[in-house]
Amino acid sequence: MREFIKNLSNLKVDKIIAGGSNGSIVLMDISNESTKYVIYIYCSWRLSLENEVITTWNDESISSDSIFVVQMKKLEGDTIESVHMHILGDLELTFESGKRLNIFSDISSNSVESDNVENWSLCNVITNKCYSLNNYFKIVEEIYDSNQ
Repeated sequence: MREFIKNLSNLKVDKIIAGGSNGSIVLMDISNESTKYVIYIYCSWRLSLENEVITTWNDESISSDSIFVVQMKKLEGDTIESVHMHILGDLELTFESGKRLNIFSDISSNSVESDNVENWSLCNVITNKCYSLNNYFKIVEEIYDSNQ
């Protein structure tokens, strides 16, 4: 597994930005005493607990009291227990609460309905490095721009 993915284990979710004008895009601030990351999720995803789906990227996300927003915000304060990256860039984040966030890298170079060229980005705020899975399913290293 790539080193930058392994570094996510044992990081606490500090803040979630989801829904409203962001639509299905999720921003997750995670950190510990010595590091801080931001995860941008542009592709489809699913949040589950055991064998139950809690919410997905496709649920209503406009109102602040929608199940999408409420359930994603409940990740705040939770800690990432483990991370697994599949061969084509799908991610699975497992939290101490037992919740699992599956990120499905489905934005391809053939996607006609999307302006996104990234499926997800993982940015280290301290080192100013950003690793993104692009629409060709390749990891691209970039400089982190906190004004995204």
